[in-house]
Amino acid sequence: MGIGRVVPRTIPSFNKFATSVISHNRYRASAHEVFVSPRRVRFHEMEYTVPLADGPEAVREI
Repeated sequence: MGIGRVVPRTIPSFNKFATSVISHNRYRASAHEVFVSPRRVRFHEMEYTVPLADGPEAVREI
């Protein structure tokens, strides 16, 4: 169980610390260049685009 759940008043301090150690740089690039993380397992990822109105039906068919 996390300390924030046990002692909720510590959450603001943890949030302040977490934001102090991350980079505040801003930059723009394609998603595959910006949202990068190490992959330790092989997997296949796919993305699809469907019209908003057809979304519920598309999800039901999956």
